[in-house]
Amino acid sequence: MSGGHSKSESDNESGFDQKVWAPQGDALQNLYGQLGDLWGQMSQGMQNQIPGATDWMNQIRNQSQPYWNNMMQGGAYQGMDLQGMYNNALGGGGNEQFVNEQIMGGKGNDYADAMKSQIMGDAQTAQDQMTNISIVPFLER
Repeated sequence: MSGGHSKSESDNESGFDQKVWAPQGDALQNLYGQLGDLWGQMSQGMQNQIPGATDWMNQIRNQSQPYWNNMMQGGAYQGMDLQGMYNNALGGGGNEQFVNEQIMGGKGNDYADAMKSQIMGDAQTAQDQMTNISIVPFLER
């Protein structure tokens, strides 16, 4: 092959010249040294904060645990078995089941049960009326 670059020349080519202009060398070296020192100080400062942050998180957990337990036992909603619903949800009980049990058929939910019954009755009446209307003309022919 003639012309072009030799193998050693092409291997040494770079898209960015990393040489520093001589008068800037000392200033950049000083800047990088200061940045390294600053990072070391910050890193040590962050490391020193870890035990305190861990203690603070443990205090929050310890303070909130009784409230969590109270809530899971029903809290203001005694008798709803929130822990059981939570366990049921984890075990695959779906939203439809939850809605049906707690909203449409929950204990003492007479209003929702009556409303559900009325809606189902109205739907059945409408279906019966539509069925009668559509069948009668064909039977008379």
